[in-house]
Amino acid sequence: MPRTVTATRYVTPLREGGSLPAIIEADDAGLYVVKFRGAGQGAKALVAELIAGELARELGLRVPELVLVELDPALGRNEPDSEIRELLKASAGLNLALDYLPASVTFDPVADPAPTAAEASGIVAFDAYITNVDRTPRNPNMLTWHRKLWLIDHGASLYFHHSWDDWEARSQGRFAPIKDHVLLPWATALTEAGKHLGERITREVVERIVGAIPEAWLTSTESPFPTAEAHRAAYATGCCAGWKPCPRSSRRRTVPAPSSFDYAIIRVVPRVEREEFINAGVVLFCATQRFLGVRVEPDEARLKALWPDVDVDVIRGHLESFRRVCEGGKGSGPIGQLSQKERWHWVVAPRSTIIQTGPVHSGLCTEPQAALEHLLDSVVRMKRATPSPGGR
Repeated sequence: MPRTVTATRYVTPLREGGSLPAIIEADDAGLYVVKFRGAGQGAKALVAELIAGELARELGLRVPELVLVELDPALGRNEPDSEIRELLKASAGLNLALDYLPASVTFDPVADPAPTAAEASGIVAFDAYITNVDRTPRNPNMLTWHRKLWLIDHGASLYFHHSWDDWEARSQGRFAPIKDHVLLPWATALTEAGKHLGERITREVVERIVGAIPEAWLTSTESPFPTAEAHRAAYATGCCAGWKPCPRSSRRRTVPAPSSFDYAIIRVVPRVEREEFINAGVVLFCATQRFLGVRVEPDEARLKALWPDVDVDVIRGHLESFRRVCEGGKGSGPIGQLSQKERWHWVVAPRSTIIQTGPVHSGLCTEPQAALEHLLDSVVRMKRATPSPGGR
């Protein structure tokens, strides 16, 4: 069960989603990604993260080590961002964190090797079991670290506990969102995965895991249960309801058309906690001309100057996936089957790993390809900017 550490330094926020997690340093000299109990999702997200993470570990799936983090709000007294100051103040006491995986990359079904049928099926079965809505092509919530898959971010799982009204019936229903799972195309051994899950996840195992939920997290949320033990028993019952995958979806999506082009800079961030980066490419979207393009030119010398141990082939492979996703089609995996606008949003979604995109900016152009080349000259190649024939 999780050990407890004390936060000694707030390193940097990770601005993905609405919960504003952060990298912190603890009294064991380790770096962790902490999820704050004072965030919008409250303690329920921490409960789901703890239960799901330990269940995954029980199944042999890779999850960063989970720890409880004791947080002193004084840690944020000199933080210039008022939102972060208030979040740290509201999160005094026990929070939850995952071991920070340096130089990890968000799983990319285009760039990364395809998972085995056994691994994909195990993860799909697990997510169906915990009713995890957040493992889709848009937001896979998996990291590639040392060329292996690691599962993260389970705060949206355990769907039944978001409302305790009629929770027992809802915990036994079919979990329809599993049809959108990012690994479903490779999950061809679900029967075997379900059997393995049923053998490993027993009532005894679940009760041991829910027994580790800090009482403060249970009493800080609205609950119809008279005691923390009754609350834990409800979690155990809900988690033992079983897994019920549903068939995949074949729904079609449409693309609205904005009137200008949007673009973002693709960055390589060798060590997220150091906040250093190199511009490596540009992605541009012009809906009115049905154009989604990307150009990447990583500077190997600059990369090695900033990060001597860089694996350039890994960097190039993940940058190449941006091109394949933008082109779409069968060779670009599940993301490539989405609409052009959805692929754009996937490419520019906030990331906290070594490949990131910067803020989205807008402009006007007559030729999107020319505007893309002009931006590449201006912000990646570091050439003197000249007027662009296709954009301004």
